Amino acid sequence: MNGPFEYIATGVDGGFSTDGACNLLYEMTRLLAQEHRLRGAKFVMSFRTAMSIAKMKDNDGSPVLNLWAEAGMMPPHTMLGYGVETDNTMPDISSGSFSIAFGCSREIESIANALPFNADAIKLLKFSKT
Repeated sequence: MNGPFEYIATGVDGGFSTDGACNLLYEMTRLLAQEHRLRGAKFVMSFRTAMSIAKMKDNDGSPVLNLWAEAGMMPPHTMLGYGVETDNTMPDISSGSFSIAFGCSREIESIANALPFNADAIKLLKFSKT
């Protein structure tokens, strides 16, 4: 099934708002149905987007994105307990961009390979006011 993706807008054109950026990422995980989260959900973004998020801290002061995992951990990068894959075919943060995807690994790979996919298994973060 190909269909429209559900997305969350950051509220700021081309960036994150100064407050609540971390909450938007949590919201992405909440919107994805548990059945899809349990099937290997991950975040996908460009390396530049990952570096922007790496500067963010949660309400407890901990990094939102862990780029420096312990040796032997897979995947090496995690965010909010889910794997993170950098893919430079994803757009960098810019006005109106869909720069972060969160969803079932298999469905994200289907999109990358131009195969049929389930749009319900993927959520996007749009860098815009609406």
